[in-house]
Amino acid sequence: MESYINSNLENRGMVSIIIPVYNGEKHIKRCLDSICQQTYKNLEVIVVDDGSTDNTHSVCESVSNLDNRIRVIAQPNSGVSAARKAGTEAALGEYVVFVDADDYCLQDYVETMVLSMSPNVQVSCAVLSVNEDEEYYSWNTFVSELLMNRIMWAMHHKIYRRDVLAGALDIERDFIIAEDLLANLVVGKNVGQGLVRKIKCSGYVYVDNPESVTHTRIFSYEYENKLINKVFSVVGDCIEEFSLELWYFKLRCVRGLVFHNAKIPNYKCLIAELRQEWKDSRFEIGVSDKCVLLFRNQRVAHVLLHMLGIFHNILR
Repeated sequence: MESYINSNLENRGMVSIIIPVYNGEKHIKRCLDSICQQTYKNLEVIVVDDGSTDNTHSVCESVSNLDNRIRVIAQPNSGVSAARKAGTEAALGEYVVFVDADDYCLQDYVETMVLSMSPNVQVSCAVLSVNEDEEYYSWNTFVSELLMNRIMWAMHHKIYRRDVLAGALDIERDFIIAEDLLANLVVGKNVGQGLVRKIKCSGYVYVDNPESVTHTRIFSYEYENKLINKVFSVVGDCIEEFSLELWYFKLRCVRGLVFHNAKIPNYKCLIAELRQEWKDSRFEIGVSDKCVLLFRNQRVAHVLLHMLGIFHNILR
């Protein structure tokens, strides 16, 4: 990896690292230490303490006393999107990188992300990928890939030009799952004539936290239906352009409900509707999706999905 003094990094803009944290006293110091040790030095770190009730704030303050690039903002508990928004509004950098407090970064992570924002091409956002080849996306391809779940939804694993985040974090607090998808769909529309670049990078270390919202969520039809409606609303006047992708997103939501045996009202009618759209589009889908579409009995589909999961684990 090229070092920071390499001419490729001369005159590159400041990066604002934004870290929302709630009751993260066990992990936040590791996270901050990894940021302070980055090879790219032209950065600021904004920690947004989202109403923590443990020692998170004092830990953050103690680390900030050792590095004047760190600022700590405290706010009443308002949720991760509001915390990210507060950090973005306080940011001074040309670029914004989000890091979750549970996670940490290898030393060259920020440098790699900054290098991806090519000065010769109008790159508005870059998405890291561990195994895939590098490529460029237009805004509509980026949105399509998000809806098809071919790009990770998370706000971390990405670097943004600060201007493309306008309005992206104005998300109601009750969206606690897939709020990153909603934000990135807005980013995609904000990209406009710019490009999104996919790059190879393994410098972000995700730490699986069993206490996270993702692991403790309870699947419900009410939430998934609200999320589907919100996604349609965010896509807005481009619904026709992304009709296939939106159909597939809806199918994935239903599949998640079936897998977790959540009660779905009017299940047979819903499946009949999704199945008809599938026949009309002739879109190629996987075996698990077919289990949902081909069996109008929810219990049968649930059992089949679990059997597929067992076979997959055996063969892996």
